[in-house]
Amino acid sequence: MHQAPDVMNYRTRSRGPKIRAGMCLAIEPMLIQGPGTWELEDDDWTVRATAGGRAAHVEHSVAVTEQGLLVLTEGDGGAAELAKRGIIAAPDPLAGGTA
Repeated sequence: MHQAPDVMNYRTRSRGPKIRAGMCLAIEPMLIQGPGTWELEDDDWTVRATAGGRAAHVEHSVAVTEQGLLVLTEGDGGAAELAKRGIIAAPDPLAGGTA
């Protein structure tokens, strides 16, 4: 469903792959209430909380371009949220810019 490379949502010993222009990353944290235990269903895709707690999952797809980041799942390309963090979003090619 997602293209390589896999970038973990948790700390690992490895620094992982270097993020570079041309990559498209799915950022999808899962939050679990309670002790944080979870289980992977037999379909090898569905994850559910096991301790009776609630779980939430959100996903954004981010394209890394030569001009910067473009959040594909946001109408403004992520410009508003990135600006709060001092990052200028890449121009959206669908809005007449060039990414």
